[in-house]
Amino acid sequence: MKTKFLYFAMASCCLVTACNRSPSTQPAQDSPLGPDVLARVEGHAIRVADFEAELARRARASEMARAETREAVLRQMVNLEATYLRAKEAGFDQRPEIVRQIKNFIADRFLEQQLKAEPESPAVTDAEVEAHYRLHADRFAVPERARFAVIQFSVSPKATPEKRAEALQRAEAVLAEVRVLYNSERTFGALAQRYSEDQATRYLGGDAGWLSRGEQGRWDKAVTEAAFALTKPGELGPVIQTANGLWLVKLIEKQGAGRRPLEEVAEGIRYQLSLAKRHRQQDELHEAMTAGLKIEINRALLETISIPASRPHTTPPPLPGS
Repeated sequence: MKTKFLYFAMASCCLVTACNRSPSTQPAQDSPLGPDVLARVEGHAIRVADFEAELARRARASEMARAETREAVLRQMVNLEATYLRAKEAGFDQRPEIVRQIKNFIADRFLEQQLKAEPESPAVTDAEVEAHYRLHADRFAVPERARFAVIQFSVSPKATPEKRAEALQRAEAVLAEVRVLYNSERTFGALAQRYSEDQATRYLGGDAGWLSRGEQGRWDKAVTEAAFALTKPGELGPVIQTANGLWLVKLIEKQGAGRRPLEEVAEGIRYQLSLAKRHRQQDELHEAMTAGLKIEINRALLETISIPASRPHTTPPPLPGS
């Protein structure tokens, strides 16, 4: 009974999709589909195995609607088969872009299958990781770093010599106060909060954070040079004069140049080496695919073909209120 119903549903669907061809009106019992065939569309069978594979695919992809019936899934498969046949009748499968997409799909899936059949990429050994680390030591170099604190006294570039001398006198007085009341970071930090005009560091006790040798950040070159000239934590430099004011600089901490330890970078190196081995395996497979084939390239013609300009990346306009 169910087979009769399914055949009737299939025949009804074909009646809707067929424009110029009249489907057979013979009863289902006069033309049995066969024990493993759920439906036929112009002689193309949809077998039980095909149907079960589609159900499994939908389940894996979470595409099965909870209330979706077997009849609905089969109807969709019939519609797909009918549409495919109509497309072939129209010569759609011969369009260059479609042929190219099919070719790419087949080649990609074939290569994927071949790679799966290949033995897995050899494991990257500890010796290989260490050798890579030593060979590319410069990639893991860590530059000298300094953490310093500042107190700024703003002076306009257009200030008169008198105004600049007045600011210098004020800076020298604060520097002297730091040295007289010197007791670690708290004195400098308190004076930074009281006197500094650098708002980004003032309420952090003047702490400017870490800066690597060669980095400039937002600091004047004279300030960073003064910071790196200091050698001991807590050491103070002289008053530094720049175009935008006067600065007091104190070294908080310093780290010499070196290399990141192997233990810290080993996993990243191992991943890179594993990826490189996988790429080599793919290259070898491509070489095997072309081996023995006659390949001819018209270099002169190739040079005459221009490469189209890439479309510029455009940023969509912001949403209202963003």
